[in-house]
Amino acid sequence: MKNGFNSLYNYTSDEKGIRHALLDDSAAKVDETDALFMFGACAAFVSYLIGKARANGLLT
Repeated sequence: MKNGFNSLYNYTSDEKGIRHALLDDSAAKVDETDALFMFGACAAFVSYLIGKARANGLLT
């Protein structure tokens, strides 16, 4: 799972990735579908972390 999260982070941080795609417009290869996927993936990850935190008594 750690490798998967690292890969997603690297993809979004890359010059041609979602977060930095506008640094070089000619290299941008992302569209709305890519952005929606990342939005969903990030929402799922945050939900996962909240669930784990609650299960371990870190959140009330």
